[in-house]
Amino acid sequence: MRVLREHRAAQEFERRSWGPAYRSDLDLVFCRPEGTPEDPDSVTHRFERAVGRAGAKAIGGPHALRHTHATLLLEAGVDITVVSRRLGHANVKITAERYTHVTARLQYDAAERFSALVDGNRDPVVIPLPETADSEHAEPTWFEFRIWLRSTDSNREPCG
Repeated sequence: MRVLREHRAAQEFERRSWGPAYRSDLDLVFCRPEGTPEDPDSVTHRFERAVGRAGAKAIGGPHALRHTHATLLLEAGVDITVVSRRLGHANVKITAERYTHVTARLQYDAAERFSALVDGNRDPVVIPLPETADSEHAEPTWFEFRIWLRSTDSNREPCG
């Protein structure tokens, strides 16, 4: 938050320095000194250089941060209307269409919660997904899922 407050102070200085020529009508958080939009390619290149200097994993540019932010919040169970507001979307439908690709974790979590509710447990425990050999994001095969499902609840009927 300190960095954002400092950025805002610097932007206010630019706004006062430019006077009426400053494009305050655009109301941009990150802009050129005169208040006009930054060139997207320049922003991406500066972002990638900063990521490289920090030794962080490249994720594909600043827009990927926005997508990651939305995805992680949704996977953490934050209501989609809250995520939509944080992203500044006009309505939840935009968020659902653009950012809510339902991941394997969300699918399995929903299935596990539903199963627990059907079994009479009103406070279902979220059980971590099984690890898969291919990749950390690969969806388990149906066979792997059945084995995992059996291992999570000894009272459950065997899968046929």
